[in-house]
Amino acid sequence: MNSFTEEFRHKIREYLINHGVKSDNIISFELDKVKDLFYRNPLELALDVRKRVENKNEEFYLFIDEIQMSDEVPNPYNPEGRNVTFNDALNDLKSLPNLDIYVTGSNSKIRVTLFRLRERLILFRLKVPKRYTFSPPTLCRPMKKSQWKANRSA
Repeated sequence: MNSFTEEFRHKIREYLINHGVKSDNIISFELDKVKDLFYRNPLELALDVRKRVENKNEEFYLFIDEIQMSDEVPNPYNPEGRNVTFNDALNDLKSLPNLDIYVTGSNSKIRVTLFRLRERLILFRLKVPKRYTFSPPTLCRPMKKSQWKANRSA
């Protein structure tokens, strides 16, 4: 894994699948990756997720990484009005009763706006030491310095 966030997301995905969640019910966007550039548009992201989740009798899990890479786009229904942002998309998606939303990012300015979102969107501010290892159910614990070198090759 390249980063703490990728490893964390991988372990959560593994945990969900091991507890009966279908892999198709885990939706993931990495907005810093070229493969997900299209979804930097908050309207496209919300439309895609809604299409997959709405009116289904199953639980879905949405992971959005590097949310600060999301673009503001003109409102197609009111071009002179306020731009559409990821806040609008997340406020829309949190109304889906069968969707849990997990958002990560590394920009301090997004913290204030994300905290306005309530209900099913839960945010944690993490200060992560350089090396962590994961093992559910504790999920993460600090590694001893002597383990760093051995774990790099894993």
